[in-house]
Amino acid sequence: MCLSRATDTGQRFTRSQRLLKPSEFKRIFDKTQKKVVTTNFVLLSSGSEHEQHRLGLIVAKKRLKLAVERNRIKRLCRETFRTSSMQAPAIDVIVMLRQSIGDVHDPALAVELQKALQKIDLFYRRGAQP
Repeated sequence: MCLSRATDTGQRFTRSQRLLKPSEFKRIFDKTQKKVVTTNFVLLSSGSEHEQHRLGLIVAKKRLKLAVERNRIKRLCRETFRTSSMQAPAIDVIVMLRQSIGDVHDPALAVELQKALQKIDLFYRRGAQP
């Protein structure tokens, strides 16, 4: 997976696609509809009242000490979320790092995250109410 800078505005991860406020995160923590746990990630999701899917990231300093590594994981998560082909109605997703990643490379993490997003998408397409 290439994490190059997107030049076309249709390929950017815009501010409207992000969870920004603590109240938005709190709403998902309080009213989680679907939780997916993988080896390296925990994903929480809830229906959204917005027109598009939104992503919130929590990558704790406790899990990855170096800012460079935390930022690399955030870029990977944003790119994977942006390129995922989710067909469900608008949902909000929080991605948290479960453990220190260490030797795992970006392609393996992207595949793991993509599979988790597919599970969430399938759950909402099958009829979960936002």
